Amino acid sequence: MFWWGGLSQDSVKRITVFLQTLISRDGYAEKLVEAGFRSITPEAIRMWVKEGVKLLPDGVKKLYFENPLVAPMTRRVLIHHWRVVDHYLGHPENTLEKISAVNPDNARVLRDKGFSDYILKEVNDTYNYLKRFVGDS
Repeated sequence: MFWWGGLSQDSVKRITVFLQTLISRDGYAEKLVEAGFRSITPEAIRMWVKEGVKLLPDGVKKLYFENPLVAPMTRRVLIHHWRVVDHYLGHPENTLEKISAVNPDNARVLRDKGFSDYILKEVNDTYNYLKRFVGDS
């Protein structure tokens, strides 16, 4: 049986269990953020800019932010971890510093204003989207 947006009840359950884990397991969200930063490479940065990759793609927005079965839990997770969200997205310089710190080659790529400006725009756009989303509760 499919629910909202073609998602099965089982898919919604798995997503909400994941989101609940982000709230209930101390340090889990921070570890995911760290792993995400560590996975960034100069090639990935170049590809993001070349292909216009979004930090918060439309598919993710539909699934986590627009799906009425998932959005309330997404909001709870964001509120619970707002300190981390604000640290990296509310202060984009922290994001650039972290991307550079995890891989010195990233720092060289980010010296190019086109690359750093693209990332700063994505970080700012995402932060503003999340602030509106959390504020709509």
